[in-house]
Amino acid sequence: MRILILFFVLSKIIYAQYDSTMYDLIKTTYERSFDKQIISKYLNSDKGYKTKAAILSIAQSEDTIFVPDLIKLNLNKYGSEVCFVIAQIGKCNQSINFLWNYLHSSPLSNHFPKIFFAIGKIGNENDLQKLIEFYNSFDGPIFPLEGISEAILQFQIQGIKSDEAKSILETEITHQLSTKERIEQGLFTLARYGKNNLTDEQIQRLFKSAFVSNKGIEDDTKLKQFTLMNIKREWNADKSNLFINDRTELERILLNIGLVKVLHFFHYFIKSFPEENLEEYLELLNDDNPNVALQTAISIRNIKPFLNDSLKLQLKDEIDELLFDSTKSLSFKGELFLSRFELFGDYEEHKKLIGKSIITSKYFLQFYAKNWNNKEALKRLTDYYYFSSCHTYKIQALEEIVKIYNEIRDSIDYDSIILRTLNSNSSAALISIAADGVDSIFITNNQNKLKEIISSQIDKYKDNPSFLEATMSLVNLSEKIEKEFYYQIIEKTESSKLYSIRKFISEKTGNHKIGFKELDRFEEIWQNAFKYNQATIETSKGNIVIKFDSEIAPTSVANFCMLAKQNFYNGILFHRVVPGFVIQAGDPTATGWGGPGYDIVSEYSDTNFDIGYVGMASAGKDTESSQFFIMQGNFPHLDSKYTLFAKVIEGLDVIYNITEEDKIISVELE
Repeated sequence: MRILILFFVLSKIIYAQYDSTMYDLIKTTYERSFDKQIISKYLNSDKGYKTKAAILSIAQSEDTIFVPDLIKLNLNKYGSEVCFVIAQIGKCNQSINFLWNYLHSSPLSNHFPKIFFAIGKIGNENDLQKLIEFYNSFDGPIFPLEGISEAILQFQIQGIKSDEAKSILETEITHQLSTKERIEQGLFTLARYGKNNLTDEQIQRLFKSAFVSNKGIEDDTKLKQFTLMNIKREWNADKSNLFINDRTELERILLNIGLVKVLHFFHYFIKSFPEENLEEYLELLNDDNPNVALQTAISIRNIKPFLNDSLKLQLKDEIDELLFDSTKSLSFKGELFLSRFELFGDYEEHKKLIGKSIITSKYFLQFYAKNWNNKEALKRLTDYYYFSSCHTYKIQALEEIVKIYNEIRDSIDYDSIILRTLNSNSSAALISIAADGVDSIFITNNQNKLKEIISSQIDKYKDNPSFLEATMSLVNLSEKIEKEFYYQIIEKTESSKLYSIRKFISEKTGNHKIGFKELDRFEEIWQNAFKYNQATIETSKGNIVIKFDSEIAPTSVANFCMLAKQNFYNGILFHRVVPGFVIQAGDPTATGWGGPGYDIVSEYSDTNFDIGYVGMASAGKDTESSQFFIMQGNFPHLDSKYTLFAKVIEGLDVIYNITEEDKIISVELE
């Protein structure tokens, strides 16, 4: 079934900015030279779309030298865009002073959310306190300005939090005059804060809320998704009060994914707890949608504290039947197998299940890691790293070994594994994983060897785009070892031929004189930037049609189209599926570490990562390549931090049915 979902994805109008006449502006933006003469020509144009294009270019620059020109613009026309770009380019006194002055200058009402967003993104602890005082200074029935939760979210992302800010969020959520959008923003930010003081009655009221506009009853899926995120303790309610069943199929899927994560908190009003909870889990394990079933397979382990012997027998029988159900996905069986072990234990019993070949490597290696104190399990785990001819197995095994290194370092020759891997020549992924597995104890025991290996590997790989993340990891490791050695490695690495590496070093040192990005692919990128309007991604579950946003991300669109024309995506698996969050593809190795052997630049914009939007995966700014993700849920913390380059216009039902066994068959450009 092909479903048109304009209702979901066109909730925010995006006015054209870049277009096919802007070769010079797009080139200087891609090159990261940000030619002042070119940008000034567009910024001061009498054509509004050209001014907006210049603003979008500046947003990528991280150069506060543009601030004086930005704040001279007509704020009635461009105030929202100016606030966004000021938030993006970084902190400076002129920027934060402008934002506070603009806040108090009676701007247009629709500019307040962006002012608050920018204050939260570049402000410090004092700015958060000023914002709290500003909020508390109003004596009316409700704070009259929209967007306060946006600021608190951005402060939280910076790691700046306070109990007073949390109290503001709870007020925004529970006040009877709050709009639906304010409640949603408050709920998402509060969920990221952690525990909250919302009462059972207040949460119940949120589930019963109905908002009416001139178009009738508004969709409240996002509000209920965010409400479920805030259930973090035992809750006096039952599932029948959530109003999940009276919904479209896609809404039901998303909300059931959120529900099953917190179902173990539903305690008191259920007639027979935990028996009825268990029935709910079993119903959702058998759900027709594979993502609902997958999340249930993960979350069912939460019921462990409440099981008696009788319920354990019932649950084990149900799980075993599902483990051998040929219609279930391998990822579902893998997660259910891990949950079975969490619930019932018994290494030998579960080892026999692995022998029956129902579990893939990702999951049986996690199982061995969970049993690190069993000599046989630990040997099996390390043998997969040492002796497997499958590169994916090696990566998965090393990832598990590194996670448990504190527990196993006295049981295996951990130091030898890490040193050998750091010094390897075959795998950037393994080098990165190994570098992350080094702590202060390891450094004390192996300092000289580490210095020798890191120095040699940096010389070898700093100009190799396939070893981008490995180089970054080695530099980060050098910083842990010794300050003088770190400076030596910085000096070696900052001469890299790769802009992305020099950019990484500049972020470490604060020295932004790093030269420009190589233009070896730009002409091909330019030829494809505005050539296609959409693509049909044929998958093993059906077709997904995406509409490109070339006006905000021409490089990312062009790169996707270039790769599609080369059949790069044909046969590639969706290597990462997080139910209710994203599905991700674009890695030919299916490990999460692969790509085409080059990178492009980030193109951050003032757009929201809502359901059905398509973004570029990255390891940091300007490290995007071929991997992309499609949103299954609404997650505002991604906004302006990842490149958004397309949106789904048909096939949203397919997105919710994708599992990690599914693949892209072909991509057709139109």
